[in-house]
Amino acid sequence: LQLWAQSEVERNNPETLEDVYVVAERLADTQHKSYTNALKPSKKPDHGGKK
Repeated sequence: LQLWAQSEVERNNPETLEDVYVVAERLADTQHKSYTNALKPSKKPDHGGKK
């Protein structure tokens, strides 16, 4: 595991396989959102725009 993921798992202290699955899903969702947000174009106009 990457260090941040390992820290997150330890912080959540999963006790059952179901708990581990929930933590893993949350980590995967967080990673996916971070990746897709990095690829999204900025919604701010780069020319100042009119209000």
